[in-house]
Amino acid sequence: MEQYKPHSARRKIFFATLHKSCRCLATCAEAHITGKRIIVDVGGDWCSYCCQMDEFFQQYSDLAQLRDDNFVTVAVFYSSENKNENFLSRYPKVEGIPHFFVLEKDGSLLHSQHVLDLRSSGAYDPGKMKDFLIKWAPRAVVNGTTNGSSSDRDAQKRD
Repeated sequence: MEQYKPHSARRKIFFATLHKSCRCLATCAEAHITGKRIIVDVGGDWCSYCCQMDEFFQQYSDLAQLRDDNFVTVAVFYSSENKNENFLSRYPKVEGIPHFFVLEKDGSLLHSQHVLDLRSSGAYDPGKMKDFLIKWAPRAVVNGTTNGSSSDRDAQKRD
């Protein structure tokens, strides 16, 4: 069996400037087509916690697959010099970096998550990250794997 290679196997590119309507429309369109939700990953290549998160998802490919199976991720650059206010103005204030905004496929905000809360003992916690991904996944997730869409489950119940 070929080992899963997450979309995040390479360092993510944070968008320094985003035109909020164009990028959001493209992301929402992809999410709508795929049935996934959206994670807006706010951070930067200057941020050691962001780099650690990239390494974390490379180390825990099962969690990267869980994320990639259920979410379209867009990385948005944030720094003291560039707060990407044009794009981020529609969401609650970013309290710290890295930060996730979980959006429904239509772009509406579901949850604001300070990602450092998903750490314990100085590192990202696989259990906390898995719980977060499962909680906000658009489909039922059983034992860390997607269990079909809600319409698939409804059809199975009728059979």
